[in-house]
Amino acid sequence: MQNIARVKRGRDVKRAALVKKTAELMGVSQRYVNMVLAGERDSDCIISCYMELLEGENLLLEKVRQLLPFN
Repeated sequence: MQNIARVKRGRDVKRAALVKKTAELMGVSQRYVNMVLAGERDSDCIISCYMELLEGENLLLEKVRQLLPFN
């Protein structure tokens, strides 16, 4: 019998938090934000808001990693 590696496809908590924050800022539902990110709907404002939040969070995490020694 062949051993097949399974890919975990669980809920992405980080993405869900960013979707929720984007929906709150833009005044739309979380489902609508997910539809825009999946390409089912078009909204440049929502995509740019999501990307700015994602970039800001990544920059913040990078700064924290620089400050704290994890060695």
